[in-house]
Amino acid sequence: VDDTTPLSEETMMRIGGYMV
Repeated sequence: VDDTTPLSEETMMRIGGYMV
């Protein structure tokens, strides 16, 4: 897992998917 990026596009999509 790459935790170097604060909010990568993949992370944003994952969070969005979970929130929806």
